[in-house]
Amino acid sequence: MIIRSPEPEVKIVVDRDPIKTSFEEWARPGHFSRTIAKGPDTTTWIWNLHADAHDFDSHTSDLEEISRKVFSAHFGQLSIIFLWLSGMYFHGARFSNYEAWLSDPTHIGPSAQVVWPIVGQEILNGDVGGGFRGIQITSGFFQLWRASGITNELQLYCTAIGALVFASLMLFAGWFHYHKAAPKLAWFQDVESMLNHHLAGLLGLGSLSWAGHQIHVSLPINQFLDAGVDPKEIPLPHEFILNRDLLAQLYPSFAEGATPLFTLNWSKYAEFLSFRGGLDPITGGLWLSDIAHHHLAIAILFLIAGHMYRTNWGIGHGLKDILEAHKGPFTGQGHKGLYEILTTSWHAQLSLNLAMLGSLTIVVAHHMYSMPPYPYLATDYGTQLSLFTHHMWIGGFLIVGAAAHAAIFMVRDYDPTTRYNDLLDRVLRHRDAIISHLNWVCIFLGFHSFGLYIHNDTMSALGRPQDMFSDTAIQLQPIFAQWIQNTHALAPGVTAPGATTSTSLTWGGGELIAVGGKVALLPIPLGTADFLVHHIHAFTIHVTVLILLKGVLFARSSRLIPDKANLGFRFPCDGPGRGGHVNWKMQSDVWGTISDQGVVTHITGGNFAQSSITINGWLRDFLWAQASQEDLKGIMELRFPRFSQGLAQDPTTRRIWFGIATAHDFESHDDITEERLYQNIFASHFGQLAIIFLWTSGNLFHVAWQGNFESWIQDPLHVRPIAHAIWDPHFGQPAVEAFTRGGLFGVSSLAWTGHLVHVAIPGSRGEYVRWNNFLDVLPYPQGLGPLLTGQWNLYAQNPDSSSHLFGTSQGAGTAILTLLGGFHPQTQSLWLTDIAHHHLAIAFIFLIAGHMYRTNFGIGHSIKDLLETHIPPGVD
Repeated sequence: MIIRSPEPEVKIVVDRDPIKTSFEEWARPGHFSRTIAKGPDTTTWIWNLHADAHDFDSHTSDLEEISRKVFSAHFGQLSIIFLWLSGMYFHGARFSNYEAWLSDPTHIGPSAQVVWPIVGQEILNGDVGGGFRGIQITSGFFQLWRASGITNELQLYCTAIGALVFASLMLFAGWFHYHKAAPKLAWFQDVESMLNHHLAGLLGLGSLSWAGHQIHVSLPINQFLDAGVDPKEIPLPHEFILNRDLLAQLYPSFAEGATPLFTLNWSKYAEFLSFRGGLDPITGGLWLSDIAHHHLAIAILFLIAGHMYRTNWGIGHGLKDILEAHKGPFTGQGHKGLYEILTTSWHAQLSLNLAMLGSLTIVVAHHMYSMPPYPYLATDYGTQLSLFTHHMWIGGFLIVGAAAHAAIFMVRDYDPTTRYNDLLDRVLRHRDAIISHLNWVCIFLGFHSFGLYIHNDTMSALGRPQDMFSDTAIQLQPIFAQWIQNTHALAPGVTAPGATTSTSLTWGGGELIAVGGKVALLPIPLGTADFLVHHIHAFTIHVTVLILLKGVLFARSSRLIPDKANLGFRFPCDGPGRGGHVNWKMQSDVWGTISDQGVVTHITGGNFAQSSITINGWLRDFLWAQASQEDLKGIMELRFPRFSQGLAQDPTTRRIWFGIATAHDFESHDDITEERLYQNIFASHFGQLAIIFLWTSGNLFHVAWQGNFESWIQDPLHVRPIAHAIWDPHFGQPAVEAFTRGGLFGVSSLAWTGHLVHVAIPGSRGEYVRWNNFLDVLPYPQGLGPLLTGQWNLYAQNPDSSSHLFGTSQGAGTAILTLLGGFHPQTQSLWLTDIAHHHLAIAFIFLIAGHMYRTNFGIGHSIKDLLETHIPPGVD
């Protein structure tokens, strides 16, 4: 009895010689576009050439042709990766100190870059130890090579050549599968077969192969290296692979072959397939036998998973059935139609893959330092930071790319007429509610998270540490995260009885691991500081989600621009798709050196729990001062997300920005004439001057009402200037006295000279000018006599002595207009008498210059005449 119709047999079908190979075509820039192929008219042609070369959707609307181009381009990408890897291995073979580092990794730094002696550039080379001079690298390749079992530079050369061969093969495969044997569309849409092959072949057999390499090559070689054997004395890798007796000397269970495997006596293999947990105390990395066990285990899981989906034999899952059955009581049609979307839209598929891979990359960034996988990686702090930063940035870029391609899918591939009441349609219909909720969540998180820091900064400034949020005052302990930490710390004795320690020492409950006198890893207890900073992270991540999700949900249209889907991705402002990214901080504060007495000295020189609970603490200890240590230089920085682009899509917000942007764009105003344009510009200058005077008076008012100017002027070397204080109406001096003491802001050089001569210079000598003694304090004993009699040099005689203390009569002279040059030795600023002389001189020059041009009196220059008579020789 036939219950169901048999599945059609899957056949791999290709088109032979579908597209002719044409070198003439390749040599013509922009051959993929009619417009670009015509050649350049403007420089825009260059940017379009780069932007459109891989925008396959713009070349053709044929999905099969697009799929073939994507498939072929993947081989090109793989070729570039192999070429890059070949370069890295070649540098290691030709220019590095790998063999020296291998012999003493704790005292010799890794270097694979030597700057050649060209015009003195060799000064960049530093001493990395072992008599080698070069630039220390922070890529982690040396640690990776050691974990792989590479012991000499010849092996690196061979690997580099092999990578070049594979790069060439990938280039050939890309050409072959587009020009000679191109798969049909059905092959690209056969997702069950694709999943089976990727799971079993790529991941399953790939992990199995790596496990085999680790067991037969990496483990024995690293055991010799850990024991201090000279790398040149260690047998070559192929000897371990071909000679089982050699391995049996290190791991006796190898002598029994595969018998324990088939008799289920798997514990025999525990010496090279271990489950220890934690770090190897010799290298500070994960146990390589644990890593081999891990790869063997996931290889088996993936090989089983590779048989899950239905292909030619009628058994297994069908992805379409799974998706269409995935619906609930409140989700309408559920995932019905999603199968068709993912098999017809490359952008939808790429978006999902980028989102998952980006998230996984960020997880890897945190595992790289909490569970360092390679030998001696944990104590190379620069490399640790570089790897963390690298993976965080890559993860951020991939997640932003996921949203970008989701937006492209929404614009190019989504058809709202055929999608009704499925999950995607329901999300789109609720997009206003989703974004508005995300909006208030971001605002709430931002205000509250930064509010905690602002509270701490305020209490710190007021000298009230007992009122700050910290582990020693008002505690905000992350109790749920601490519970998770404790659970993981206790797991080896409860959930994983075979393990000797927890997955990572960061959970706590263990002793510190030190290699070569440097801390590899310490327990990292969580406290109030972590509670504060992780809420900042929650804020930045939610803002990132807001930006990206708003770009996706409003990709086709918004209330401001309903026809957005027709505008193209180069449309500025509220065009389809938006972007943003977020950074995280790794726990680098536990790093340091350990003395013979077991005392740890942290390289940050501070206490994370105390330094990171205020904004000033972050700036002081993690951005500038302590972050300038050799291993932290230029790495630790607190980043704030750029979310203005996303929020600017809101219609109300956009109207505000539009109003601000166009208010002073007078030429765009309605009914503007040339005369009216100049009148507007002239009037706006007065507004600008008003703002300047308002700003100046505000500064003076702050000094007058809340400042300590009088105290500072008496002892500027020991008193800090204060112009702002928490509101106290009795603090400082009355405003009028400070205004007269400080003088008014002059609007010309002459007025400013008068201010310097009558107010500032006497004030510097301890004679303070007020409104009630302005006429009594003469700037110069002889008044205007020397000016009127032409004896101007008298104003420069008897200047202040070099020991004159600012604001006192000690060592003060009588000169008011000098030409001393240099700086006042006490204040380390220009001499006030020099500044007064300078402003008086340029005042005279400008007063004379102000009579140069012809106005009502018929004398002087005319600008038009000057310009028109300015004809260089040889110009008609």
